[in-house]
Amino acid sequence: MEVNWYCFTRLFIVLWGSVSTASGHDCESDESMVCRKEITAFTKFKQKYKYPNDDFTLKEMCRLQLLVTDCLTSFAKTCLIEGEQEMLKKLKKFGYLKHSKCLRNITSYLDECSKEYENSQKTLEEQEGIINNFKQRTCCLYFENINCSANATFGTCGEEASDLVRDLWTLLGGTYLNDLCEPYLNVKHTLLRSQYFDKMDDALETLGTLVYIVSPNKTTFEKVEEVPSYVIEVAPYFVFIWLLEVLIIRITKKKTIRLNDAIVSASQGLLYESTKVVTHTWQLAGYIYIYTNWRLVDLPWNSLWTWWIAVFAVDFLYYWQHRACHEVNFLWAAHQVHHSSEEYNLLTALRQSAILNFFLSIIALPIALVIPPSAFLVHLELNTLYQFWIHTEAVQSLGPLEYILNTASHHRVHHGRNRYCIDKNYGGLLIIWDRIFGTFEAESNKVIYGLTHPIQSFTLFYIQFSCYSQLWRRFVEMEGWKNKLSVLFKGPGWYPGTPRCGNIEDIPEVPEPVPKFDVPVPVYWKLYAFFHTNLLLGIMIELSKGRQGFPSSILYGVFMFIVFSLTNLGMLLEKRSYAPLLEVIRCALYIAVDFNFWPLSRMSLLPQDYKIILLYAIRISEHETFFMCKSVKEA
Repeated sequence: MEVNWYCFTRLFIVLWGSVSTASGHDCESDESMVCRKEITAFTKFKQKYKYPNDDFTLKEMCRLQLLVTDCLTSFAKTCLIEGEQEMLKKLKKFGYLKHSKCLRNITSYLDECSKEYENSQKTLEEQEGIINNFKQRTCCLYFENINCSANATFGTCGEEASDLVRDLWTLLGGTYLNDLCEPYLNVKHTLLRSQYFDKMDDALETLGTLVYIVSPNKTTFEKVEEVPSYVIEVAPYFVFIWLLEVLIIRITKKKTIRLNDAIVSASQGLLYESTKVVTHTWQLAGYIYIYTNWRLVDLPWNSLWTWWIAVFAVDFLYYWQHRACHEVNFLWAAHQVHHSSEEYNLLTALRQSAILNFFLSIIALPIALVIPPSAFLVHLELNTLYQFWIHTEAVQSLGPLEYILNTASHHRVHHGRNRYCIDKNYGGLLIIWDRIFGTFEAESNKVIYGLTHPIQSFTLFYIQFSCYSQLWRRFVEMEGWKNKLSVLFKGPGWYPGTPRCGNIEDIPEVPEPVPKFDVPVPVYWKLYAFFHTNLLLGIMIELSKGRQGFPSSILYGVFMFIVFSLTNLGMLLEKRSYAPLLEVIRCALYIAVDFNFWPLSRMSLLPQDYKIILLYAIRISEHETFFMCKSVKEA
């Protein structure tokens, strides 16, 4: 593993300065000097007071530990790449103040504990109990500090720097806290247990975002830059949740999910999220501008009322923008991507239009007059994630919740091509908007999924843009400018002499049995495409996490590679004659660029073990494409 020597050297200076008796080093930075002084003060204090046993000592220890934590936080900025803006962006993305959501809480706990004994009227016995409890809590916080600081450093500076910070914390408090914590905790066991429960808590919190079960305190932020990408955080779980759904469907319905359709759905989702990576900065620019200059009210960003208002406001907005996507033809041309699958499973939720985001960012502008940008972004992501789990046949009725929430049953109707399903159930989180505005329909007859006129393709760009060619053809052929504009702004079923959204009788009846688009290809082709799609998912996740720290050339370069890869994998599933050759070019291009010009796999974009898997997989794919070429030629 390559070392970020700039970061490593500066952290080493802090470590050396903190344990030396010298007044400083000529090459030591101002940040390092301040940090070393704070650490020295903390070290001297703990040496003087081995066991804190009075109000002053406890408060002072809390204050000094908080200073050390803040100091390390500030110093972390200096071990990033040159340029303060880039430092701050990357620190906010990976950094100390929100890594695993724990260091931020620890600093607030330490701040609170310094006030714990103010105005205390406790008896001596009660005071002793408080002190003992405080000692135990201090031990737990200390181990949490070690883990959070080390993990956050790993994100910003790499493994060696992370190990160094862990050693620094152990050096600062090791002997002292070993003695202090002995009556309460086994140090090694507690450290391991803390790490285990940290990961468990993080996993449960992440999965909770899928069903909107979140803490308002932990999902409230002052600035947009502080808002994590909840979709990216939960992305690693998508495949495992989908495999669980496949198993449940197989057991309960004796039905298998088509792998080629699932791969195409995942590919559309990857394109959608990858597009957000390179356009994230300016997509919210209009919203932030309107809120900053023209907002009607000043809702406090950290108010519970603001949080709940944002829940309903974002969902109400989603209802109308979703309805517009079905009833305005040029928006439907993009939204039809989401309805193009003839299956209905969790991965169907990932089928999204890469360009619809641009339209929706404009539609969202009205609530910028009221809702703070950070609150809007949080609930936009949570609302989107909630809709992931309702794309399934594994969940039936939820009882009384069906009256309030949008559920899998309601959303199955929305995805149906049956006449009774057309233009129904637009809600995101809540179904109450459909009940209020007359667009609700309960699930009754068997739902047949997909478009009324199926696309019948697995290729990325055809699914994304074919509807626009049809829209343009209708626009050109229509006589009169009024009718031409109606083609764009009325429903997709409209034609002269019909209502704005067309006649429901014009919707074709669903044939029985239902024919589904499929191209017979060898199973190992599908497995190959599935495996590489997962590799691309890993690249996209890491790229999104580090987008603030990468130059534009890398962001756009990786984005183009992802698009090229997804396009070609779709053509493989359609057994296009030129797809195997393009696959050889794709793999060779990656290897050539990686080893000669652009060392992508050595830029901490991917974990070390993943880099090895990726490189070997690409080499294997070159071998496999020979047989693919041979198979296509023989066919």
